[in-house]
Amino acid sequence: MKKNLTTLAAVLCCLATIVLFPTCSKKDIEFKSDLVGTWTEKNTLFTDILTMKEDGTFSFQSHMPVYNGTGYYRNEYITHEDPFSNKGVLDNTNSVRTLILDYAGKGTELLEIRKITSSRLDMEDRYGNAFHFSK
Repeated sequence: MKKNLTTLAAVLCCLATIVLFPTCSKKDIEFKSDLVGTWTEKNTLFTDILTMKEDGTFSFQSHMPVYNGTGYYRNEYITHEDPFSNKGVLDNTNSVRTLILDYAGKGTELLEIRKITSSRLDMEDRYGNAFHFSK
């Protein structure tokens, strides 16, 4: 009986660790830290401001107030199956980094990060519109 309780406690401890402490690769942590700061998209007609925090949340101030909002960063791993394999062998896994923007309860938008450097952030929405921010 005591062995069963000890085993059960160990299993529950392992499950709690898996649930409470999700893994984050070093590369993803570095990527998130590259996002932190204030980004602007500026041209002769307008200026938009994206302020990214260390916890992965952000605020967005648009030149059109209806698009002002807040959101968070998400990294998803998408796995593709080989269509020519009868065993469903996985051929590659892609990392899709997105910002999820909530327009104050009026809707959401997914912005896929295409390229990031220390001074430039390029994103694209689901309609193919490109956004080019700089620090």
